[in-house]
Amino acid sequence: MDPLRYVKPSKAEEARMRKVCEEVLKRISSLGYEAMLGGSVAKGTWLKGEHDVDIFIFFDEEIDLKPLQKAFKAKIVRASRDYLHFTYKGYEFDVVPAKRVKPSKATNSIDISPYHVEYVKRKLRNPDDVRLLKAFMKAAHVYGAESHIQGFSGYTCELLIIRYGSFDKLISAVERWKPKVLIDIEGFYKDLNEAIKVLGEAKTNSPLIVIDPVLKTRNVAAALSYENYARFQLRARLYLRKPSLTFFKLKEIWLKDLKAAAKKRGHKLIYAIRRYKDKFELAQFKRKLRGLKARIERNFVVYDYGLLTKGDRCLLYVELAIPKLPKIIKKEGPPVWVSSEHFDKFVNKWKNVFVEGTRLYAEEKVGGYENKIRRELLSL
Repeated sequence: MDPLRYVKPSKAEEARMRKVCEEVLKRISSLGYEAMLGGSVAKGTWLKGEHDVDIFIFFDEEIDLKPLQKAFKAKIVRASRDYLHFTYKGYEFDVVPAKRVKPSKATNSIDISPYHVEYVKRKLRNPDDVRLLKAFMKAAHVYGAESHIQGFSGYTCELLIIRYGSFDKLISAVERWKPKVLIDIEGFYKDLNEAIKVLGEAKTNSPLIVIDPVLKTRNVAAALSYENYARFQLRARLYLRKPSLTFFKLKEIWLKDLKAAAKKRGHKLIYAIRRYKDKFELAQFKRKLRGLKARIERNFVVYDYGLLTKGDRCLLYVELAIPKLPKIIKKEGPPVWVSSEHFDKFVNKWKNVFVEGTRLYAEEKVGGYENKIRRELLSL
């Protein structure tokens, strides 16, 4: 079993990537910008088939993106700091302005990223092991620190391999992990308690606390959810017991897979597919989806819910633990002894009011409930 051949770019693929990046960097420099290759391409940890490239351009006080925008016919992406996105020879480039400041003086996390590149290039001995870890996490659907994913960032993966030395040693260590796990490569803190005290509760709510070696007051894994931590640990423990290539192969899940799973379980799937603009909008969808789930759970058991992406499309879904929606559900009201104002409001709104325990209840017709949920999914 050699999973690396499935995840590592071929020599030809790597050479082409390097050549195209050199062309873009040379063109950016010719326009008077100081540029630096960033991300996984700079660190040699990108995966086979990936075509995303990050480039940093440096500035002191202000920077004018218009010459670059014109030269590459780029789109300006609105974020905490605007950056450029364009396609060149089949590769997707993000050109990100980074201010020349020390990490401790940075007011935007982007300004720390060039230091991350330099640190990883200096410390990482086994970039192929990072590739294995990234593929492993992608297959487990826990890769990505974006708000709608809450998983492991690429930089976190790189630091984990630097800390443990190899993919196999890391996976063996994960067997014994119990939250909270402290990873402090540079030894800034004597123990977990000191790290929590210095960083504060807000920065250390995650089950894994990875101290940024270039900025000791930052937890690189702060976005990681307990659920995704647990998913990763489950996959690691299963892999240790029965290694297989399937642990490194991403299975894309989309509507037909959700429908098949819901049908097999005898459940009702309600879904909507819509376009999205960027990861910030996806984070909004995820937050509102949690609110919708809570409202649905007043009447039904939600077996599963979530958000999937494919290209610029987003699939939002809720799976109810029933084969079909009933015609009538019970609507819970206030206690019988509620004030006259609220009592009258409830009995005037609903027919067939009755008591269960000490509360008022009524029967509500469900007709149109499925369409109502779908409309809510479309309007998140």
